[in-house]
Amino acid sequence: MNIVFPTLDRVSFEDGHAVFDAIVDGKPVNCLVTESALSAAALVDHIIPKRDAFSIGRLAIFEAVGRVLQASPGVPVVLTWADLAMPSIALS
Repeated sequence: MNIVFPTLDRVSFEDGHAVFDAIVDGKPVNCLVTESALSAAALVDHIIPKRDAFSIGRLAIFEAVGRVLQASPGVPVVLTWADLAMPSIALS
């Protein structure tokens, strides 16, 4: 599975969430990262702008989105705090 994630300027921030399309095997898949997931990914215990939280936690967010897409290819992703609180599990 080939996944291409967007640059920060292609991510929109709506109602406290981050929204973007990942390109999975050449097809766009909508991804939404909840406000709590942004905070979990950034590992901060205080309020910061959502764009900053996404930027800080980008690698963790993309890793978690990748795990979800591996488990459910082509299905829109809603990433929550629980998805980022779980340790990485290698999928075979």
